[in-house]
Amino acid sequence: MQGGIIGQANRTSESYKIADLRDRIDVIRIAWIADKTLDLSLPITDLWDRLIKADIIETYDDVEGPEKDESGNDVYLLNTKDGYTVEIIVNDKGHVEIGDIGKGNLPPVIRRIEISSTKTSITAKAIVSRLKDGTIEYYYKLSTAEDSTYTKVENVTENGITVSTGITEGSTYTVKAVAKNENGERFS
Repeated sequence: MQGGIIGQANRTSESYKIADLRDRIDVIRIAWIADKTLDLSLPITDLWDRLIKADIIETYDDVEGPEKDESGNDVYLLNTKDGYTVEIIVNDKGHVEIGDIGKGNLPPVIRRIEISSTKTSITAKAIVSRLKDGTIEYYYKLSTAEDSTYTKVENVTENGITVSTGITEGSTYTVKAVAKNENGERFS
């Protein structure tokens, strides 16, 4: 565990490197958006070509995706030459944003939770990106109850969860998912 001045310097240096990478990609992103405005047929692969030319990624093999997020946007992961993972988000109109940037692998992301219910049961499945050998935990509570009353669901399958014990007909429930792997955790 690093502490003191050396640890702080390392964290500051890493923050600087990430900010510099974000700025370099942002310059290319803005130029690509301007060109895309003039030529609507400009493909996203042209953005990757520009990132290759700028020596940020090596080849198309450094681009993973797209996956869809909860808003229906395409989400790509770029693996840079410097060992960073960069999330690139493209909406249906072609607008491009830079998302998370991290060294190595990024923590999982819960894109959305698909929920259905009957009068006496709840079924939920979290759609997760970047889980890689991780786990998903589910919790539920009566919507009007305090957050401290979330109950963990123990019987989780690859298809998500189904809860029927303790569900009261006519009541509204809130479902929460937590995705964890060696790179961190995220919750919905």
